[in-house]
Amino acid sequence: YDVSGAPAIKAVNKALRVVGTGAFHAAVEVYGQEYSYGFIEDGPGVFACFPKSCPLFSYRESFPMGDTPLSLWSFNRLIARLETEWPGNEYDLLSHNCCHFSEELC
Repeated sequence: YDVSGAPAIKAVNKALRVVGTGAFHAAVEVYGQEYSYGFIEDGPGVFACFPKSCPLFSYRESFPMGDTPLSLWSFNRLIARLETEWPGNEYDLLSHNCCHFSEELC
């Protein structure tokens, strides 16, 4: 995702992506839902939405990561654990963000 649908952000991200950077949002699709992490003052920062349709960002592209070896039950337990380990008020733009969460989930 681009962090904004603004044409300027999309253009900058298109140029910066070539060198491995930009203003992006990341999420992971598993069992028909997309999971990510973001700031919230109180509660878990982990959230889910329909794939490719997070209303806060502008969808850009997908990268196949393979299938999960976890059953749906095991995956739901993992998400429940991550919800306690990733509180929304610990979000940090540079050191504890959606990209770090997505890497942890994968």
